[in-house]
Parts: sequence; C-alpha cells; structure tokens
Amino acid sequence: MIMIQCFAWTPTLSAPLILPVHFTSLPSSIRISASRSCIAIHYYGRLAAKQGWRFDSTYDHKDSTGESVPFTFILGSSNVISGIKTAVRSMKVGGIRRVIIPPSQGYQNTTQEPLPPNFFDRQRLFTTIFNPTRLANGEGSTLGTLVFDIELVSTRRQQHR
Repeated sequence: MIMIQCFAWTPTLSAPLILPVHFTSLPSSIRISASRSCIAIHYYGRLAAKQGWRFDSTYDHKDSTGESVPFTFILGSSNVISGIKTAVRSMKVGGIRRVIIPPSQGYQNTTQEPLPPNFFDRQRLFTTIFNPTRLANGEGSTLGTLVFDIELVSTRRQQHR
C-alpha cells in the first residue's frame, strides 16, 4: 500500500519530479526503452491544488471478479499525459514511484488519459485545472500540478504490422 501525503505547497517545475517510494517487493530487472511498448500501470492520481484531492485510482477500477484493472497504454501515444510517459520510461516492472507532474507535462486538454471514470470527478478535475478566472489571475502554474503514485505492472513490446 502506498502512503498518500498532502502537499501544502506546489513546486514550480518544468519537468516531472520523480521521487522514490518505499518498495514492498524488489522490482524486476526489465526496463522499458522501446516506444510502442504496451504498458500497464496502477496509480493514485491527486491534484496538488485541492490539498491532495485524489481524483482517480486504478485500484478502485474493478473487473467482474473484483480484481483491480490497471490502466494500459502504448508508450509514445499522444493521448496520455507526457509526465506519466516520462516517469514510466525509466521504471522497472514491479517498481513504484511518486511523480510530481507540472502543468506543462500534465493535462493539456480534456481528452488526455488517464481520465477518472466518474463523470463528477472528471468535471471537478477539469473545472479546477482549466478555471478561466484563476488562469487569468496568473494561477495557472499551480492549478494543474498533479501527483501520481505509479506502480509498473507489466510491459510488452508491440508487434509491427
């Protein structure tokens, strides 16, 4: 289980800040290097601007047997926020890390993944990040700062067709 911390301040970053998180088991020696790899991760996603409000967690996404369903994506695809892609590239399968993602590496629009499945959580997330009044007041550098605890579940290389 990952310990969740709330942040009272928001750092000014231009790239994701990758922090070590305590390992509950040793990660494998497999590292991700190739684009177009199929990646599966579990994560807790929090918004720093809302005192660490957790907007989504794959551990809450259950299949018909009650098992948690990881988020899967193709490394190099444009529909995933770049901060997650950057963090995952240097991880090993089984590894866990905390990543503070600045707005420039986070959600740039409302179609980028991962998205909370709950409509109201999605609305609250995007209403905070893309709040026009607060953006006009110069608060844009803090509104979209994200904190993700990521566990790399698996990776497999895509076959070219």
